[in-house]
Amino acid sequence: MPDDPKDEISVERAAEILGISMQIVQHRMDSGKLSFRQVGMHRKIPLAAVLALKRLEDRRRSFASDLSADTEDLEENFALAPFSLENYELQRDPDETDEEYAARRALFEDLGPAPRSD
Repeated sequence: MPDDPKDEISVERAAEILGISMQIVQHRMDSGKLSFRQVGMHRKIPLAAVLALKRLEDRRRSFASDLSADTEDLEENFALAPFSLENYELQRDPDETDEEYAARRALFEDLGPAPRSD
């Protein structure tokens, strides 16, 4: 608990600083992620705790953004084409005979969609 009440802020002000709703701030307090003290019917939050949580959440958002960018790069540049008979043909073994390939292709064509169990 801070020594000076000036170092405490309201839930509304904490929400503004964090860029989230008051309900989410309250959830952070209820879950123990954000310390507070009860003053009558109001909750007072140490400014230092809000700023520490903001730094943590900003880092998480940054990591998530970087991960998203990496994922998009992987999808755009390295993703395999959707599996289909046409794409399967591209994976033909160069040592495979025409008969072996035809037999393997026939097995694939016979698979078809799974029967529905209604």
